[in-house]
Amino acid sequence: MRTSAALILLAVLLPSPGRAEVYRDAGAAAYQFLKLEVSPRASALGGTVLLNSGAFGVLGSPAAPAALESGQFAATHAEYFGSTVQNCIGIVRLLGPIAVSGGISSVSTSGLELRDEASSEPEGTFSCWDIAVAGGAAFRSGIFDAGVSAKLIREKIWLDGSWGFTIDAGVTAHPAPWLETAAAVLNLGPSLHCTGYESFRTPLTLRSGARLTARIPYSGETSLTAEVFKPIDNEPEGSFGLESRPYGWLALRAGERLGSDSRGFSAGLGLETGGWGLDYAWVPGRYALGDIHRISLSRCL
Repeated sequence: MRTSAALILLAVLLPSPGRAEVYRDAGAAAYQFLKLEVSPRASALGGTVLLNSGAFGVLGSPAAPAALESGQFAATHAEYFGSTVQNCIGIVRLLGPIAVSGGISSVSTSGLELRDEASSEPEGTFSCWDIAVAGGAAFRSGIFDAGVSAKLIREKIWLDGSWGFTIDAGVTAHPAPWLETAAAVLNLGPSLHCTGYESFRTPLTLRSGARLTARIPYSGETSLTAEVFKPIDNEPEGSFGLESRPYGWLALRAGERLGSDSRGFSAGLGLETGGWGLDYAWVPGRYALGDIHRISLSRCL
Protein backbone atom coordinates (compact mmCIF):
# COMPACT_ATOMS: atom_id res chain seq x y z
CA MET A 1 0.00 0.00 0.00
CA ARG A 2 2.89 2.37 0.61
CA THR A 3 3.95 2.00 -3.01
CA SER A 4 0.37 2.51 -4.16
CA ALA A 5 0.14 5.72 -2.19
CA ALA A 6 3.34 6.99 -3.76
CA LEU A 7 2.12 6.18 -7.27
CA ILE A 8 -1.14 7.99 -6.56
CA LEU A 9 0.86 11.00 -5.42
CA LEU A 10 2.85 11.00 -8.66
CA ALA A 11 -0.36 10.72 -10.66
CA VAL A 12 -1.63 13.85 -8.94
CA LEU A 13 1.60 15.73 -9.55
CA LEU A 14 1.83 14.81 -13.22
CA PRO A 15 -1.59 13.72 -14.44
CA SER A 16 -1.63 12.38 -17.95
CA PRO A 17 -3.99 13.80 -20.59
CA GLY A 18 -7.53 12.44 -20.45
CA ARG A 19 -7.91 9.73 -23.07
CA ALA A 20 -10.10 6.72 -23.66
CA GLU A 21 -7.28 4.33 -22.76
CA VAL A 22 -4.35 4.47 -20.40
CA TYR A 23 -1.06 4.89 -22.23
CA ARG A 24 0.64 1.52 -22.64
CA ASP A 25 3.78 2.51 -20.68
CA ALA A 26 2.08 4.57 -17.97
CA GLY A 27 3.74 3.91 -14.60
CA ALA A 28 6.85 2.40 -16.18
CA ALA A 29 9.17 5.22 -15.11
CA ALA A 30 10.24 6.35 -11.66
CA TYR A 31 11.59 9.74 -10.52
CA GLN A 32 8.64 11.62 -11.98
CA PHE A 33 9.81 14.79 -10.22
CA LEU A 34 12.48 15.14 -12.91
CA LYS A 35 9.70 16.16 -15.32
CA LEU A 36 8.65 19.14 -13.22
CA GLU A 37 9.67 22.58 -14.41
CA VAL A 38 12.18 24.42 -12.25
CA SER A 39 12.47 27.90 -13.77
CA PRO A 40 9.54 30.29 -13.13
CA ARG A 41 10.22 31.88 -16.50
CA ALA A 42 9.85 28.56 -18.29
CA SER A 43 6.81 27.67 -16.20
CA ALA A 44 5.04 30.97 -16.97
CA LEU A 45 5.79 30.46 -20.66
CA GLY A 46 3.81 27.22 -20.83
CA GLY A 47 6.63 24.96 -19.63
CA THR A 48 9.04 25.78 -22.47
CA VAL A 49 12.15 24.72 -20.58
CA LEU A 50 14.76 24.30 -23.33
CA LEU A 51 15.15 27.99 -24.17
CA ASN A 52 13.96 29.63 -20.95
CA SER A 53 15.76 27.91 -18.06
CA GLY A 54 18.87 30.09 -17.66
CA ALA A 55 20.85 29.20 -14.53
CA PHE A 56 18.53 26.23 -13.89
CA GLY A 57 19.53 24.60 -17.20
CA VAL A 58 21.71 22.00 -15.48
CA LEU A 59 18.48 20.49 -14.11
CA GLY A 60 16.66 20.11 -17.44
CA SER A 61 18.15 22.12 -20.32
CA PRO A 62 21.87 21.33 -20.51
CA ALA A 63 22.78 23.77 -23.32
CA ALA A 64 20.95 26.76 -21.76
CA PRO A 65 23.82 28.03 -19.51
CA ALA A 66 25.95 28.74 -22.59
CA ALA A 67 23.56 31.56 -23.57
CA LEU A 68 24.11 33.51 -20.33
CA GLU A 69 26.12 36.71 -20.61
CA SER A 70 27.52 36.35 -17.07
CA GLY A 71 27.70 33.86 -14.25
CA GLN A 72 24.52 33.53 -12.23
CA PHE A 73 23.12 32.09 -9.02
CA ALA A 74 19.40 31.38 -8.69
CA ALA A 75 17.09 29.79 -6.13
CA THR A 76 13.43 28.87 -6.59
CA HIS A 77 10.52 27.68 -4.46
CA ALA A 78 7.16 26.22 -5.48
CA GLU A 79 4.17 24.69 -3.74
CA TYR A 80 2.03 22.10 -5.47
CA PHE A 81 -1.22 20.32 -4.80
CA GLY A 82 -1.63 19.31 -1.17
CA SER A 83 1.57 19.51 0.87
CA THR A 84 4.10 19.05 -1.94
CA VAL A 85 7.01 21.50 -1.91
CA GLN A 86 9.75 21.96 -4.52
CA ASN A 87 13.03 23.80 -3.86
CA CYS A 88 15.88 24.19 -6.33
CA ILE A 89 19.12 26.11 -6.74
CA GLY A 90 21.34 26.58 -9.78
CA ILE A 91 24.71 28.21 -10.24
CA VAL A 92 26.69 28.97 -13.41
CA ARG A 93 30.27 30.20 -13.75
CA LEU A 94 31.70 31.27 -17.11
CA LEU A 95 35.21 30.10 -17.95
CA GLY A 96 35.81 31.66 -21.35
CA PRO A 97 33.50 29.94 -23.85
CA ILE A 98 32.58 27.23 -21.32
CA ALA A 99 29.76 27.56 -18.78
CA VAL A 100 30.22 25.24 -15.79
CA SER A 101 27.07 24.70 -13.75
CA GLY A 102 25.72 22.89 -10.72
CA GLY A 103 22.31 22.48 -9.15
CA ILE A 104 20.14 20.77 -6.56
CA SER A 105 16.45 19.95 -6.94
CA SER A 106 14.26 18.53 -4.18
CA VAL A 107 10.57 17.62 -3.96
CA SER A 108 8.93 16.48 -0.73
CA THR A 109 5.43 15.59 0.47
CA SER A 110 4.29 14.92 4.02
CA GLY A 111 1.09 13.86 5.77
CA LEU A 112 0.25 10.95 3.45
CA GLU A 113 -2.08 8.42 5.05
CA LEU A 114 -0.47 5.04 5.79
CA ARG A 115 -2.44 1.81 5.29
CA ASP A 116 -1.01 -1.70 5.04
CA GLU A 117 -4.46 -3.08 4.27
CA ALA A 118 -7.91 -1.79 3.38
CA SER A 119 -9.34 0.14 6.33
CA SER A 120 -11.43 3.21 7.03
CA GLU A 121 -8.84 4.70 9.36
CA PRO A 122 -5.13 5.08 8.51
CA GLU A 123 -2.46 3.61 10.76
CA GLY A 124 -0.65 6.92 10.67
CA THR A 125 1.04 9.17 8.17
CA PHE A 126 4.30 9.07 6.23
CA SER A 127 6.34 11.28 3.93
CA CYS A 128 8.32 10.88 0.74
CA TRP A 129 11.05 12.95 -0.84
CA ASP A 130 13.26 13.09 -3.91
CA ILE A 131 16.53 14.94 -4.42
CA ALA A 132 18.79 15.32 -7.45
CA VAL A 133 22.30 16.77 -7.37
CA ALA A 134 23.47 17.87 -10.82
CA GLY A 135 26.61 19.09 -12.52
CA GLY A 136 27.29 19.99 -16.12
CA ALA A 137 29.10 22.02 -18.74
CA ALA A 138 27.98 23.89 -21.85
CA PHE A 139 29.91 25.77 -24.50
CA ARG A 140 29.30 28.01 -27.51
CA SER A 141 30.93 27.32 -30.87
CA GLY A 142 29.82 29.60 -33.68
CA ILE A 143 26.07 29.50 -34.00
CA PHE A 144 25.75 26.39 -31.82
CA ASP A 145 25.55 25.86 -28.07
CA ALA A 146 25.98 22.35 -26.71
CA GLY A 147 25.79 20.99 -23.21
CA VAL A 148 25.74 17.86 -21.08
CA SER A 149 24.84 17.33 -17.44
CA ALA A 150 24.53 14.42 -15.02
CA LYS A 151 22.26 13.93 -12.02
CA LEU A 152 22.69 11.72 -8.96
CA ILE A 153 19.24 10.93 -7.55
CA ARG A 154 17.99 9.71 -4.20
CA GLU A 155 14.36 8.82 -3.46
CA LYS A 156 12.80 7.82 -0.14
CA ILE A 157 9.19 6.70 0.37
CA TRP A 158 8.71 6.03 4.09
CA LEU A 159 11.09 3.11 4.73
CA ASP A 160 11.80 2.30 1.09
CA GLY A 161 14.37 4.07 -1.04
CA SER A 162 16.48 3.94 -4.18
CA TRP A 163 19.46 5.56 -5.89
CA GLY A 164 19.60 6.55 -9.55
CA PHE A 165 21.73 8.28 -12.15
CA THR A 166 20.73 10.14 -15.32
CA ILE A 167 22.40 12.13 -18.10
CA ASP A 168 21.02 15.05 -20.13
CA ALA A 169 22.43 16.25 -23.46
CA GLY A 170 21.26 19.11 -25.63
CA VAL A 171 22.11 21.52 -28.42
CA THR A 172 20.87 25.01 -29.34
CA ALA A 173 21.34 26.74 -32.69
CA HIS A 174 21.27 30.50 -33.38
CA PRO A 175 20.99 30.67 -37.20
CA ALA A 176 19.68 34.25 -37.14
CA PRO A 177 19.35 37.05 -34.56
CA TRP A 178 15.58 36.48 -34.50
CA LEU A 179 15.59 32.67 -34.42
CA GLU A 180 16.76 29.99 -31.98
CA THR A 181 16.14 26.25 -32.13
CA ALA A 182 16.91 23.58 -29.53
CA ALA A 183 16.73 19.84 -28.92
CA ALA A 184 17.61 17.65 -25.96
CA VAL A 185 17.55 14.14 -24.59
CA LEU A 186 16.71 14.25 -20.89
CA ASN A 187 16.85 11.74 -18.03
CA LEU A 188 18.70 8.99 -19.85
CA GLY A 189 19.87 6.41 -17.35
CA PRO A 190 19.99 2.75 -16.29
CA SER A 191 17.04 0.91 -14.74
CA LEU A 192 16.71 1.21 -11.00
CA HIS A 193 15.40 -0.98 -8.22
CA CYS A 194 13.24 0.22 -5.36
CA THR A 195 13.69 -1.72 -2.13
CA GLY A 196 11.69 -4.95 -2.37
CA TYR A 197 9.96 -4.05 -5.66
CA GLU A 198 10.36 -4.49 -9.40
CA SER A 199 12.74 -2.40 -11.49
CA PHE A 200 11.72 0.87 -13.11
CA ARG A 201 13.07 2.97 -15.96
CA THR A 202 14.15 6.57 -15.65
CA PRO A 203 11.70 9.11 -17.19
CA LEU A 204 13.52 9.49 -20.52
CA THR A 205 12.14 12.50 -22.40
CA LEU A 206 12.84 13.91 -25.87
CA ARG A 207 12.32 17.67 -26.32
CA SER A 208 12.65 20.11 -29.19
CA GLY A 209 11.63 23.73 -29.61
CA ALA A 210 12.16 27.11 -31.25
CA ARG A 211 11.96 30.78 -30.34
CA LEU A 212 11.19 33.76 -32.57
CA THR A 213 12.15 37.25 -31.35
CA ALA A 214 11.19 40.66 -32.72
CA ARG A 215 11.04 44.25 -31.54
CA ILE A 216 7.44 45.47 -31.59
CA PRO A 217 6.36 49.10 -31.03
CA TYR A 218 5.04 49.72 -27.49
CA SER A 219 5.85 46.13 -26.51
CA GLY A 220 9.62 46.22 -26.75
CA GLU A 221 11.45 42.97 -27.41
CA THR A 222 8.84 40.23 -27.82
CA SER A 223 9.46 36.51 -28.21
CA LEU A 224 7.32 33.48 -28.98
CA THR A 225 8.61 30.09 -27.81
CA ALA A 226 7.11 26.71 -28.75
CA GLU A 227 8.16 23.20 -27.70
CA VAL A 228 7.08 19.61 -28.20
CA PHE A 229 8.17 16.74 -25.99
CA LYS A 230 7.69 12.99 -25.67
CA PRO A 231 8.22 11.26 -22.31
CA ILE A 232 8.81 7.52 -22.34
CA ASP A 233 5.64 6.89 -20.30
CA ASN A 234 3.11 9.19 -21.95
CA GLU A 235 1.83 10.63 -25.22
CA PRO A 236 3.56 13.58 -26.93
CA GLU A 237 2.62 17.01 -25.59
CA GLY A 238 3.35 20.61 -26.49
CA SER A 239 3.55 24.10 -25.06
CA PHE A 240 4.08 27.68 -26.15
CA GLY A 241 4.68 31.00 -24.45
CA LEU A 242 4.76 34.71 -25.28
CA GLU A 243 7.11 37.11 -23.49
CA SER A 244 7.07 40.91 -23.83
CA ARG A 245 9.66 43.32 -22.43
CA PRO A 246 8.11 46.81 -22.60
CA TYR A 247 10.91 48.07 -20.35
CA GLY A 248 14.42 46.74 -19.74
CA TRP A 249 13.58 45.89 -16.15
CA LEU A 250 10.17 44.26 -16.76
CA ALA A 251 9.10 41.09 -18.56
CA LEU A 252 5.45 40.04 -18.97
CA ARG A 253 4.76 36.38 -19.74
CA ALA A 254 1.89 34.05 -20.65
CA GLY A 255 1.73 30.52 -21.99
CA GLU A 256 -0.38 27.47 -22.70
CA ARG A 257 0.11 23.73 -22.31
CA LEU A 258 -1.30 21.52 -25.03
CA GLY A 259 -2.50 17.98 -24.35
CA SER A 260 -2.75 18.23 -20.55
CA ASP A 261 -6.06 17.86 -18.71
CA SER A 262 -4.69 19.21 -15.43
CA ARG A 263 -2.95 22.40 -16.60
CA GLY A 264 -3.45 24.85 -19.47
CA PHE A 265 -2.97 28.59 -19.23
CA SER A 266 -0.05 30.06 -17.25
CA ALA A 267 1.27 33.55 -16.63
CA GLY A 268 4.01 35.42 -14.80
CA LEU A 269 6.46 38.27 -14.78
CA GLY A 270 10.12 39.05 -14.29
CA LEU A 271 11.86 42.02 -12.67
CA GLU A 272 15.55 42.90 -13.12
CA THR A 273 17.66 45.64 -11.54
CA GLY A 274 21.24 46.04 -10.38
CA GLY A 275 22.20 42.47 -11.29
CA TRP A 276 19.27 41.00 -9.33
CA GLY A 277 16.31 39.19 -10.83
CA LEU A 278 12.91 38.21 -9.43
CA ASP A 279 10.67 35.84 -11.41
CA TYR A 280 7.17 34.61 -10.65
CA ALA A 281 4.89 32.08 -12.35
CA TRP A 282 1.24 31.26 -11.77
CA VAL A 283 -0.08 27.97 -13.14
CA PRO A 284 -3.81 27.42 -12.45
CA GLY A 285 -4.85 23.81 -11.86
CA ARG A 286 -8.00 22.32 -13.29
CA TYR A 287 -10.53 20.04 -11.55
CA ALA A 288 -9.98 21.71 -8.14
CA LEU A 289 -6.35 20.56 -8.07
CA GLY A 290 -5.26 24.01 -6.92
CA ASP A 291 -2.85 26.55 -8.38
CA ILE A 292 0.93 26.31 -8.56
CA HIS A 293 2.92 29.37 -7.53
CA ARG A 294 6.64 29.40 -8.38
CA ILE A 295 9.07 32.20 -7.48
CA SER A 296 12.82 32.60 -7.88
CA LEU A 297 15.52 35.06 -6.94
CA SER A 298 18.70 35.32 -9.02
CA ARG A 299 21.95 37.25 -8.90
CA CYS A 300 24.56 37.85 -11.61
CA LEU A 301 28.05 36.78 -10.54
